[in-house]
Amino acid sequence: MKGLSSLDSQLFSVAVEHFKDAILIIRKPESAGVEPVIEYANARVEQLTGYSPEELVGKSPKILNSEESDHERLDEIYKAMLNDESFCAEMKNYHRDGSPYWVEITLTPLRTQNASFTHYMSVNRDITRQRNVQNTMLLHASVLDQIQNGVVVLDKNQKVMYWNDAAERLYQYTAKEMMGNKAGKLTYHEDSHIANAAVKAMIETGQWEGEIRLERKDGTCFPALVSNRKLLGDDEEVIGYIGVSTDISYLKKIQDELEESLSEKEVLLKEIHHRVKNNMQVISSLLFLQSMQTDDKLIQDILIESQNRVRSMSMVHEKLYRSTNLSRIAFDDYIIELTGDQMNTWLGKDSVVQKHFDVDYVEIDIDKAIPCGLLVNELISNAVKHGLKHQPSGNLWLSLHKNDGKVRITVGNDGNKLPEGFTLEHTDTLGMQLIDSLTRQLDGTLKYSRDPHTLFELEFTG
Repeated sequence: MKGLSSLDSQLFSVAVEHFKDAILIIRKPESAGVEPVIEYANARVEQLTGYSPEELVGKSPKILNSEESDHERLDEIYKAMLNDESFCAEMKNYHRDGSPYWVEITLTPLRTQNASFTHYMSVNRDITRQRNVQNTMLLHASVLDQIQNGVVVLDKNQKVMYWNDAAERLYQYTAKEMMGNKAGKLTYHEDSHIANAAVKAMIETGQWEGEIRLERKDGTCFPALVSNRKLLGDDEEVIGYIGVSTDISYLKKIQDELEESLSEKEVLLKEIHHRVKNNMQVISSLLFLQSMQTDDKLIQDILIESQNRVRSMSMVHEKLYRSTNLSRIAFDDYIIELTGDQMNTWLGKDSVVQKHFDVDYVEIDIDKAIPCGLLVNELISNAVKHGLKHQPSGNLWLSLHKNDGKVRITVGNDGNKLPEGFTLEHTDTLGMQLIDSLTRQLDGTLKYSRDPHTLFELEFTG
């Protein structure tokens, strides 16, 4: 590079070659009308653009643009270079093969030894995936705007990237006011401990739902039923979060007025569970629609698994809605129905796999019903998808018993066995991580074996 000693140039090259971002060193135009020129490009540039560093050096950065590029943004970049100004923006560029990609461009003027600005460092971060996620959310925006509950989607940095019409009415903030901002100010200060517990639960299990007081723009607070979920990409990394909020002010008012009437309290709580169930069904439907938009089998399986997890939680609310006891859920029917759903999903209705149930009538506290339901969903899913799928025949065993206050659930299959040396502590799959986390959330124990066939045994105080 010009202006650097041979040693300095070598050290600079070695340093930037380790960057995950594409780095360009560009000689700034000496005057208006003169094109800037690329003088250095690191190896990451070729992966991003399709052009090798040797092909780019000596060329104008316009080689990365096309007639469809945002020419107003290009003019802004050019003016920033002429004026020795820093510049940062998101922009669509074009790969050598013509395919578009999105980058976050950060331009920084470089000062030489004589204190003049002659070059720019251009750091180009590939944000195509994030933009695709945003575009996907826009496709669903019309559906989400029909929901009467506030729906907020955050990116992985917990900044608002979607804010539906109901959220505007609920919080009194417009989407324009909230986009790119964090949503922490929506929590009523006296309930910050609940919000902290919710964040912890999200990290450990990927989901949280509960009652919390939220705050409007005018400073008034209201009670809400909130359901939060972690959003995962095809590599199982967190790409964002979704929250569904229901204003239960009116329901709470009724509850206060009728607290002496047990029957009317039950009607109130059933309505809440009914609404949450409907919210879960909407989210499940969106996941199904998304799975139908891709031909990638891996992505389809991830979305189907997420849909099944949401459905397992929705089933808990459905059971509570139809139950006369709103503090406990009958788990025997739940397990049988959940097993049927999983087998239909992964094996089809004509499966030859034999189901063997040994279940007693067991009720589980509502506080443990959802984590237990999610955990059992993962055990059954693993047994069916990884153990019995593609097998000409097989058996699936499930048992549910309760003795001396201890609930014991076993799930077994005689299909593919667990790998040699398998441990929950050293697995990197989301399903097994959820199983381990949910077991700890239940303060339970989980035993597993591979001989004579795969068997998982869960035990916790019910």
